[in-house]
Amino acid sequence: MPGNSYRLAQGSHQYSDIFLPKHINQDLVRYELARAHVLEAKVRPETRHIYAKRKFYLEEDGWFITQSSAYDTRGDLWRVQEQYGQTYYEVPLCDRVGAAVYDLNAGRYLVDSFLNQEPPANYNAAELSEDRYTPDAIRRLGVR
Repeated sequence: MPGNSYRLAQGSHQYSDIFLPKHINQDLVRYELARAHVLEAKVRPETRHIYAKRKFYLEEDGWFITQSSAYDTRGDLWRVQEQYGQTYYEVPLCDRVGAAVYDLNAGRYLVDSFLNQEPPANYNAAELSEDRYTPDAIRRLGVR
């Protein structure tokens, strides 16, 4: 399973170093043998969904989904997802440093939450008080 992805999250890696034409640069990803809980979800017969079945793999240390697989209505594997996590000891928090969803039929992938070329988050910032999240404060923060 993907785990402790500190190398992938290093700010010295540019997006062009990480995102290759068909997949994430596997030289930057760290995989570990880890105990996982597998959840399987199937669509009820009276309902419809884009996926007929999904499997989620929860890594026991961080308790978040590190991998998932999605199957089409024929039962064939269609998409796989990986979330690359690490521990932020200074917060403390286990969170992802990025995610990738691979569409095996189309031969493409989508990435999310990579921050390598973005300014770092300040989890202890004064503006993260409860007053910031009232309905009036959210309206003031909105951009049109």
